[in-house]
Amino acid sequence: AELYVGCVSGASTMDEYLGFIHQGGFADIKLHKEKRIEMPEGIITHPDGNEVSGVYSITLSAYKPQTIN
Repeated sequence: AELYVGCVSGASTMDEYLGFIHQGGFADIKLHKEKRIEMPEGIITHPDGNEVSGVYSITLSAYKPQTIN
């Protein structure tokens, strides 16, 4: 359990994570791979007390447009 928690502690939801990338000025964000990491039921709960329904590893690409000053 400690290894699972250490790996995902503080992790964002996928929507939050993609939002951070977008807010950072990146564009053309493409999700290439999405892999569900199997976890025993009830081992991880969200800070709001709800059980986490899935943990995923993703591979994506994006580019940051060059700004002209």
